[in-house]
Amino acid sequence: MNASIISIGTELLSGRTVNTNSTEISKLLYLNDIDIIRSLSIHDTSADIKKALDYCLADSDLCILTGGLGPTNDDITKLSLCNYFDDELVLNETELDRLEQWFRKRNRVMSDVNRQQAYYPSKSRQFINDLGTASGILFEETDKIVISLPGVPHEMIHLMNNRVMPYLREKNPQRKDHHSLIFRLVNKAESDVFKILEDMIEHNKQISFAFYPNFMLLDLILSGPQKQLDQVATEVLERIGD
Repeated sequence: MNASIISIGTELLSGRTVNTNSTEISKLLYLNDIDIIRSLSIHDTSADIKKALDYCLADSDLCILTGGLGPTNDDITKLSLCNYFDDELVLNETELDRLEQWFRKRNRVMSDVNRQQAYYPSKSRQFINDLGTASGILFEETDKIVISLPGVPHEMIHLMNNRVMPYLREKNPQRKDHHSLIFRLVNKAESDVFKILEDMIEHNKQISFAFYPNFMLLDLILSGPQKQLDQVATEVLERIGD
């Protein structure tokens, strides 16, 4: 299975917000043997969402969107998905009950705007969001899967770990002898680590080396058959361990 990631939000393109969601989604997909072929950031308009979906679904089995769900942005993603899949919004009674309980527990009054969040595309399924008001959306269209998640990072990560990945593991069972290992490095530059490991990367074609820099941290993810992975991991630790 391969995947594209679409991050929705003008703030991502203006530089006001760092797109951590794409990185976290990429890590989870990579660790579960799903190839990421592209990641896009787009404005939160229906026209841009449609163009991005057309582009990504042309060659992707899976498309994950983040952002544009919720009361403050007119649920632009939900409405755009309805238009894209020729669908309509219908009231989800289960979601309405969940929202009412969510506001009641916090001693808050649920507004009409929040009530609208209980409406979902009729052809879709929901990934229940225990941490917020906007649940995830799942469309299964022939051989394509489209998943839309809220852009709030901790909600998105919760949904990916607890709802989306269990679903995707059923759809895309991992190869029997495919394993991954993460090295989390502190104060290590990606270029320096790559230089130290360059000959290993060249001579260990069965092992995939992926670098994910994040401020002061650098995640190095190794993936491949267990026997070779153990051997390579031991040598990596000897070379970069403090």
